[in-house]
Amino acid sequence: MPTIRLELMARALTAALPFALLALGLGACTKSTPEGSIAAAQQYIAQKNDQAAQIELRNAVQQAPSNGLAHRLLGEALLRLGDPVAAEVNLRKAQALGESSDSVAPSLALALLRQGQAKKVIDEFGSASVRDAAGSASLRATLGHAWLARSELQPAAEAFAAALGQQPANASALFGKARIAALEGKPEEALTLTESALQADPRLLDGYVFKGQLLASKGQRQQASETIEKALAIDGHYVPARLGLASILIDAKDYERAKAVLGAAGAVASDPRVSYLQGLVAVRQRDLSKAKELLAGTLKAAPEFAAALALAGEVELLLDNPVLAEMHLTRAMRAQPTAAARRLLAVALLRQNRPGKAIETLQPLLQEAEPKDAELAMLAGEAHLANGDYRRAGEYFEAAKAAGASMGAVRTRMGRLALVQGDLARGAQELQAAAAASPQTVEPDLLLVSVLLRQHQPAKALAAANGFIKKQPSNPVGHVLAGTAQVLLRNSKGARQSFEAALAIKPDHVPALRGLADLDLAEGKPSDAQRRYDAALSKKPEDDQLLVAAAQLQERSGQLDAAVKTLQKAITANPAARDPVVALVGLQLRRKAAAAALSIAQEAVARNPDEMNLVMLLGVTQEAAGAGRDALRTLNALVLKEPYAVEPLVRLAQLQARQRDFDGAAKSLLRAQERSPNSEAVARDLVAVYLQGGQADEALAVATRLQASRPGSPGGFVLEGDVRAHAKKWAEAERAYRAALKSDPDAVSVAAKVYRVMLAGDRGKRADEWVADWIARHPSDLSMRKAAADTALRAGNFAGAVKLYEESLRLEPDQALVLNNMAWALGQIKDARALATAQRAAQLAPNSADVLDTLGVLHLQAGDAKEGLEALNRARQLQPDRLDVRLHYAKALLQNGQTQEGKVELRALAASKIDFPGKSGIPALLATP
Repeated sequence: MPTIRLELMARALTAALPFALLALGLGACTKSTPEGSIAAAQQYIAQKNDQAAQIELRNAVQQAPSNGLAHRLLGEALLRLGDPVAAEVNLRKAQALGESSDSVAPSLALALLRQGQAKKVIDEFGSASVRDAAGSASLRATLGHAWLARSELQPAAEAFAAALGQQPANASALFGKARIAALEGKPEEALTLTESALQADPRLLDGYVFKGQLLASKGQRQQASETIEKALAIDGHYVPARLGLASILIDAKDYERAKAVLGAAGAVASDPRVSYLQGLVAVRQRDLSKAKELLAGTLKAAPEFAAALALAGEVELLLDNPVLAEMHLTRAMRAQPTAAARRLLAVALLRQNRPGKAIETLQPLLQEAEPKDAELAMLAGEAHLANGDYRRAGEYFEAAKAAGASMGAVRTRMGRLALVQGDLARGAQELQAAAAASPQTVEPDLLLVSVLLRQHQPAKALAAANGFIKKQPSNPVGHVLAGTAQVLLRNSKGARQSFEAALAIKPDHVPALRGLADLDLAEGKPSDAQRRYDAALSKKPEDDQLLVAAAQLQERSGQLDAAVKTLQKAITANPAARDPVVALVGLQLRRKAAAAALSIAQEAVARNPDEMNLVMLLGVTQEAAGAGRDALRTLNALVLKEPYAVEPLVRLAQLQARQRDFDGAAKSLLRAQERSPNSEAVARDLVAVYLQGGQADEALAVATRLQASRPGSPGGFVLEGDVRAHAKKWAEAERAYRAALKSDPDAVSVAAKVYRVMLAGDRGKRADEWVADWIARHPSDLSMRKAAADTALRAGNFAGAVKLYEESLRLEPDQALVLNNMAWALGQIKDARALATAQRAAQLAPNSADVLDTLGVLHLQAGDAKEGLEALNRARQLQPDRLDVRLHYAKALLQNGQTQEGKVELRALAASKIDFPGKSGIPALLATP
């Protein structure tokens, strides 16, 4: 029996085999052709199985690359699967292969939109038409969402209305109206419209995601997550749902779970929004290098993804790269001009010292006379403050206060405003109040310490620095400020402890290293200073700030070639950094290597053509290299490129003035005044240009206008005093300067001007009484003593100068330039202390040409020609353009018996067209045997 059954089964199988083979053959035939794969895919699509459909369609396009239908269906499937980049590729191929625009346009527009390319959607499909009503409605709805992405609510609403006119139950358009309602601050209406959209299309996955976001905004995170999970229940591969969940987790600061959700989303599809949100998580966790890497990948896949561009700009700002930040944010604004991107762009521009452009950028947000947004008002105030428009700055800071900004923040800005207006006393008062009102913020403390140091109040500055340290003990800046104050208090031990405390927190903190190096140099230990930088650079050999500081030390130690190499290394390692370029150009110019400096500046601008400060540096370097016309062209081009910036116009005016084009300089400064109407610096330069050009009346008018526009500021009266002094109207000048002192009674520079005009007006006794009274009221002030001493020195009152210098040195003994000037004055009155004083100055400043010149001359007076010649030769090498120093050197050669060499130098000096002290005596020196 079993045998019979097996035999019967064998016969049955044999009989059935041709039919089985036929069936297999038919199946194989169906799936082995592109048409068969397409047919199978269409069945899967009808079954909502896009994953299986895309496999069939990939087979189809592999077998028939020129099959437009296969590419279109594959693009649509990939779009539903959440891969808009690959979807776009296939949809464009379908279009190129002849698929009708009607069938391709709706999906292609949606693919672009999901890549964040809203502008491209509008540009490419804004005027497109689709004959099929459903397809047309779909396209109109997508356009509406594109307009929404660009914050254009009116055209968005019109597009959604058009879609609903063609298809009243179009879920995407209803969903778009819900989004508009949310943006207009109508969350309940938005929720209702979203529900309507979901009723129209229960598979509207974006609707579930948006509803979840609405619920999350109301604090209902659990319900929000459950709603989004419904989208995933419909399509487990739907990436936006995972993105929605991740967004909720990010807002809740649950970054680890957010990363897990995003990791799963990335495994499903290569959607650039995944890496964007991963970048956002990295920013929130302050892993900026990771964020930068992730966002670079996002932008490689979707170059016009506005949100990613804005976040990339924010990352560059956090990394202190404002030029790169501007590049990203400008692109973000072109793609989607959101308020957030606009604010970040303004910050980037302010960081580059381009306040005029920042104001222009913010203008669309500042339509209200008094912004209700405190943060925006503060930013606008900062921009106007930097642009010199102090009235508008003050108005915006007041608006910020009215809008609810913290009192600490507002009073900090008010303090800064007072400082730039020259009112140090009010500035200090505001900052003290701000520091007290800001227990967590150290900005007012930082500014307060700076003000107190400028006011020569180191004890108060130390107390303020200790307040900073109390707020943020792990911030090295507070310890450096304390160390700086202790240096001024002549507490070297305490200063070292403070600087070392800063380094214990941050071993490569450059200001602390510089502070300790200065102390080492003051104690005659240059090798110790060098070792500090060597140790820091061994750990961070390419740090641009460390390299610049090390180069500055090398220059001070006379190692000029080594300093050049150090700065070249800094530039090579950090081609986008500005400080090493500025330092190297400055060093080469001081070495009189103008050609080398020009080459460096040109290369820097070629690397960073949009860096305004580098372009201005190029102009300065071109002038120093003798290419004045090139400098004019460079600065004029910059003025055209930066139509709202003040500083390029000021630099242009300064160059024009040096070229004796006073009319051109005045015109440039008047243009600068249009941009910054209340800037004292611009007014001061304009007065100087008018005086140089012999237009005293115009100069006086500038001063008078400044007095009217800023009645509480001393600046206008100081300028009036300068104009009167230029005309030698000493009494009128004194009255103007005294009027300035009424606004700022502690302004040392103004008090010194009063002293000078009193001396010039032959009121020497009154002038000495003035100085004595000032010093009695300001016993710790060094500036007035030095200013008065320098004035006495220039006036030939050497004994009086010595007395004032001695008082200054009692307060602060190690002032090299004060010792130098005092040594010169002592030498003029044949005081035996002159040489020893000069030698002490040289110990403190061994590479100062002024100090070495004084030392050399005093050695000659003492009869030591050899020592004098050595000192003067070094001074001549340090500053070869100082003709007075070269004259002293020539005299030293003669006195040392080197007559021929001395007369060669004297003849060269006599041939110079430049006048300088002692030139008239050269013929007599040449006549000596």
